[in-house]
Amino acid sequence: METNKQIDKLYFKAFRAIDNRADCMKFIEGHTHVLEVFGITQITSAKIDWVLNPDVYVVLVSETPDGPALGGGRIHIANGINPLPIEDAVGHMDERIYKMVEERTEAGTGEFCALWNSWEIAGLGIGSIYLGRTFIALAYRLKLKTLLGYVPLQLTETP
Repeated sequence: METNKQIDKLYFKAFRAIDNRADCMKFIEGHTHVLEVFGITQITSAKIDWVLNPDVYVVLVSETPDGPALGGGRIHIANGINPLPIEDAVGHMDERIYKMVEERTEAGTGEFCALWNSWEIAGLGIGSIYLGRTFIALAYRLKLKTLLGYVPLQLTETP
């Protein structure tokens, strides 16, 4: 894969999913493409029912204000109705996640998920640094006290 031309400016846009269907579709297209590049086709974040959830907020990264998605992520606010993606992803392996979310829901909790960036902006720190900071600022603005995230780790034995 080749990277695009030099990118001089990136735009970060945060919005409520149900308020911007067109940008949700850009997010889905970009995220799906990145997953497919890595051969990942069966993942809970690939479901798109979140576009109808009023408690989902999307962050979209693009090179122009209305350009295609180059990266992004979502925050799902726990609402006691729709399970968080982390509950769907790990609940069958560890039921403690349900209680963890339930205990934090009233005070305000959510999950940041579906964090991705495209090849065009790989290595610029967008996914690891800038989107992370954006999620913290957005969580504060949404009055969330806690923010959950699932980070799969591959542990190896040490001799």
